[in-house]
Amino acid sequence: MLLPARTASTICWRCLAHSKTAQSLGRTAFSLRSDPKRFYATSSATGADATVDLAHTRNIGIIAHIDAGKTTTTERMLYYSGFTRRIGEVDEGSTVMDYLPAERSRGITITSAAITFDWTPSAPGSQPYTINLIDTPGHADFTFEVERSIRVLDGAVTILDGVAGVEAQTEKVWRQAEKYGIPRLIFLNKLDRVGAKFGPTVKEIASKLNAWPAVLQLPIYEQDKRGDDIFRGVVDIVEKRVFLWGLGGDGQKIDVHNYTWLKGEKPDLYSEALTARVALVELLSEHDEELTLRGSSEVVPVLCGASFKNIGVQPLLDAVIDYLPSPLDRPETEISYDRGKTKGVLNVSGDRLCALAFKVVNDPKRGAMVFVRVYSGTLVRAHHLYNTTLGVKERVHRLLKMYADDAVDIQSIPTGHIGHRHSGKGNKHHQKVSDSFGTIQLRPIEVPPPVFFASIEPSSLSEQKPLEDALSMLLREDPSLHITTDEDSGQMLISGMGELHLEIARDRLVGELKAKAEMGRILISYRETIPSTSGYELRTAFEKEIAGELVKAGCHVSHTLTVDEAETEHTKLPKSIDIEGLKGSLISGAIAALGRGPYLGFPMRNTSIKITIDPSKDYFGTESTPAAYSSAARLASTTALREAITLNEEGILMEPMMSVIVTVDEKDLGKVVGDLSSARGGHVLELGGVSGKRSVVATVPLKEMVGYLKHLRSMTTGRGTFVMSLLGWERMTRVRAADVLKDIRGG
Repeated sequence: MLLPARTASTICWRCLAHSKTAQSLGRTAFSLRSDPKRFYATSSATGADATVDLAHTRNIGIIAHIDAGKTTTTERMLYYSGFTRRIGEVDEGSTVMDYLPAERSRGITITSAAITFDWTPSAPGSQPYTINLIDTPGHADFTFEVERSIRVLDGAVTILDGVAGVEAQTEKVWRQAEKYGIPRLIFLNKLDRVGAKFGPTVKEIASKLNAWPAVLQLPIYEQDKRGDDIFRGVVDIVEKRVFLWGLGGDGQKIDVHNYTWLKGEKPDLYSEALTARVALVELLSEHDEELTLRGSSEVVPVLCGASFKNIGVQPLLDAVIDYLPSPLDRPETEISYDRGKTKGVLNVSGDRLCALAFKVVNDPKRGAMVFVRVYSGTLVRAHHLYNTTLGVKERVHRLLKMYADDAVDIQSIPTGHIGHRHSGKGNKHHQKVSDSFGTIQLRPIEVPPPVFFASIEPSSLSEQKPLEDALSMLLREDPSLHITTDEDSGQMLISGMGELHLEIARDRLVGELKAKAEMGRILISYRETIPSTSGYELRTAFEKEIAGELVKAGCHVSHTLTVDEAETEHTKLPKSIDIEGLKGSLISGAIAALGRGPYLGFPMRNTSIKITIDPSKDYFGTESTPAAYSSAARLASTTALREAITLNEEGILMEPMMSVIVTVDEKDLGKVVGDLSSARGGHVLELGGVSGKRSVVATVPLKEMVGYLKHLRSMTTGRGTFVMSLLGWERMTRVRAADVLKDIRGG
């Protein structure tokens, strides 16, 4: 990517990255790099590692749709940097990053893995750069893993499938990175596949991702003896170089040519490269006078290659150094303090520590390991920290630099870096830790609401405690899992982001954590509401002896069907009544009633309750305690809701509706549309995509999406994928409600 334009040559890029006697490699006059300022973060005298140059640090993540080639690309990065001696393959289960047994058996990434390695760019006089890389999952069920990884990154490499183009989950992870303002570059992968389309995919980047694609490379194809196009390399538009990789090798040696060779051998591609360079300069001049791409969120560099064929990965690593920001280039970190009442930005100081613990991993040998990103100061071993979430002090017993599932002890983690600390029993997920900042809070990581539910029971009563301990460890690792207990049946319920999510959780419980438990069928979280014609009113008085004292209170309740926010009004009340305390008691009582509907016990929705207090009738002096008013409000609300159901002769059920985006081949489009609209009772809203890959946007009841992935793969011979998100709740028809009721009651 960065070689002189005199003559063709052959280089070993992997050797170049580590050779002190390597030939000096110059850049041309036109460069998209801006010289970064330098900043050194040194640790205290209490035993620290070597000085760390933050300008030579990159904290990046690999994000993409499932099966776009994230882990394959990461394994090549590790090989060419010299970190590994052989290339790990997903299909063989020999990758460094996918180390969990479930990941290797299924061939997918389930949990994000962090690793640190060095890369020396091929520019003259370049020093080694430290890259902290996080490989993230691509399946929609593990979107929270992507969310909490992106939260602490400074840049991201988005990998696109050259055949499928911009897919549904790609759009989701792109929006996640956009939410945190993370600069990205795009690596257009799998250009060796039949049906790969470089030009149309670049257009999709603009139309679907709402970004300005800055094309830095063009693919080169050669025809074999049978007339098939074989992907051989790339044209570097910035440096006016041509890189050709040998067929069947490990990608270490690259033939480098200048534009004179390109003009003679491939005149059409030469003309296209000149046009692309002019377009690139025009695009950059419109957005940045300095013609730089570093840290840009509007203009996105686009590179190309084929990771599985070992083509294009070394220039991608150079691009990570050139175009993604260092921790110094990022905006100041947002903080809040005084319990969220005051907002501000973090003033980076060498002697004051502020870090975010964003993930917990339970290692069988080492125990709980906490992923930490340091934003200010230096995290030093044996120091005491103040946990601003739990309000407790903690001691740092051990610091580690993680290499996927391996670890090396270190003395400190400096500003801008990511590491791991050995956790005690009290630590929880994404807690904030600080040694002297008091109530400071960094931006929290949002946990999405669960979508799928299933019952989980111990195989025997004696296994109840071990199961609870195992679930506690699992939830500590993955906060997107939730455990609740059904009040009616006493059944324990586990909820998560999808079928695969719960399936993996079950496998980890039984396989890794050795819990003896069984998971039942997936349950759907329905809602209840009241008939549109109901308007029942009720006055009640609550009287009961509690702890030897008589308590008594009353209230008047009415309810209506609404979607508006609640309002609070009050007139003059006796001075002995605490207005705020009374309001809180009544609200808590009403919320308790709405949390368990009168029909089947599901939470109420679209229901408004109005509670009125008449002091002359509902206030009984010292007997009217806050607890009494809360109980009166709950009793009156529950009774009024039950009467509304009785008047209507049956309850009104609402079911969760999902926004579903299905991506399939053109030949399977008709089958998928027919299945969604007829068999599954969905509504197809939009058909999109280009020739080859088509997308179907539809709204479908969640109940009908249970088991859909297996059915979709069967219809599309394994090529179909889908993502879905909760759209809202919709009233069910009588016929559909009867079927659901029969299913719930087991009859």
